[in-house]
Amino acid sequence: MATGSHFHAGDRVQALRPMSVFDANRSGIILRVYSALDVSDVVFDGQTEPHLVGHENLSLVAAAQGRKRKA
Repeated sequence: MATGSHFHAGDRVQALRPMSVFDANRSGIILRVYSALDVSDVVFDGQTEPHLVGHENLSLVAAAQGRKRKA
């Protein structure tokens, strides 16, 4: 499981698995990180409300190369 130190507000991420409110591979931006709980509020593309997502279900997207890297 990733730790909160790998994620920061403003990071571009991608969901690794589907959840009830979004599909796997959906991209979004981290709004808020809750390191102690190992979760973040993520606003996914095309949505306006943040969703609380466990860090084990997120991977960072490297903006410069456009490639994903595992958190």
